[in-house]
Amino acid sequence: EMPRLRPSQIYQNGALILGVFLVVYIVYSFLSSDGLSNGAIKSAQPPRHSSKHLFLTIDRNRMDTRFEHLAPKRIFLWTTIFRRYDGPTVSDCPGLENRCIFDHDRSRLTSADAVLFHGPDLVDTGLPPPESRNRKQRYVFMSMEAPENTFVRYPAHPEQNDYFNWTMTPLFSSDVLFKYGGFWLNAKEAELKGFKIDSFAVDSSSLANKIPAVFALISNCATTSKREEALKALNRHFNVTMAGACARTTELKNLCPKGTSCDEEISKYAFFFAGENTACQDYVSEKYWTRKNLPTIPIVLRRADYANANLPSQSVIALDDFESPEAMGKYLRDLVKDKAAYADHFSWRRGGWTIAPWNTEGYRNGYCRLCERLWEEEQEEKVVHNVKDWYEKESSCDDGSFVKSWL
Repeated sequence: EMPRLRPSQIYQNGALILGVFLVVYIVYSFLSSDGLSNGAIKSAQPPRHSSKHLFLTIDRNRMDTRFEHLAPKRIFLWTTIFRRYDGPTVSDCPGLENRCIFDHDRSRLTSADAVLFHGPDLVDTGLPPPESRNRKQRYVFMSMEAPENTFVRYPAHPEQNDYFNWTMTPLFSSDVLFKYGGFWLNAKEAELKGFKIDSFAVDSSSLANKIPAVFALISNCATTSKREEALKALNRHFNVTMAGACARTTELKNLCPKGTSCDEEISKYAFFFAGENTACQDYVSEKYWTRKNLPTIPIVLRRADYANANLPSQSVIALDDFESPEAMGKYLRDLVKDKAAYADHFSWRRGGWTIAPWNTEGYRNGYCRLCERLWEEEQEEKVVHNVKDWYEKESSCDDGSFVKSWL
């Protein structure tokens, strides 16, 4: 007679079978999602540097849904960002919203994947102790300012040579691009990518009855770029209305108080001046970006500085398009008289151009791009020998020589 199994034995055997089945299922799921069916993992070896992240060297597309369940990358703020810790976020990064976190608790410094140093704030903090640094970490030097304003009080630590791994600036040659504004695309390129074409069209009636002058809101009256001297010279050949702290009359000084919008006033003019305090490669600040929708034409200093910004055709006029203030003045006088020619500077707005959706994949910027880079597989090891020298050389900032030669 067969021995009878006790209920407890049945439960034990059942649990054992279930456990074996579960292990087999997990192994099968792992192989099917990351194995030959989806492309083999590049290397079966462990990551070069130890990491708390299990799939550090695996591309996100090969991680499928498991990407969402991995521990987020930790970005440590060694300095404040303009004396604040609460600015950085990835909440506006589609697909990366929960993939990076920001921290400034120094007890957790050694567990960070990246350590962020804001150049203008670095003088207040010094550098982390050498023993706290891990080889797997990326030390990131960040600034959205031009070099001249980045290194005003920059501490001259000899140990900062070969210290930073990545740069994060408005330069397109940075390891992490951190630019003002978005990414212009022509309509054909945007359609191929499946982007919605946002309209920047202006009513033709808004182009009529413009004040035939350049509106310049200037509060820094002695800049490195010498823009104030360029405007003074241009004013001899075409009217320039100077408002702000550098204006000549009390009325114009108070026309657009700091902290208030001046868009309505600027829109009355045929042109507005968007030249920067410092003319540098890729440095295109809010002077342009916050007014890109206005029905008036921006005037800038050096066109080459805007090359990587991919500005829509004819959307700006540059001083260096002309050999002298006299030549530019004549062009502007003729342009305001020829309504059709003036309107042609706005033709790009009629569905020809758009801006990529904010921080979408392929067009990440700032903190979103930094987070994305931390998830990229097989990152090269690199150091920046001298970040100050690098930033100044790459920016090719003008010391006022352009305006002097233009005059």
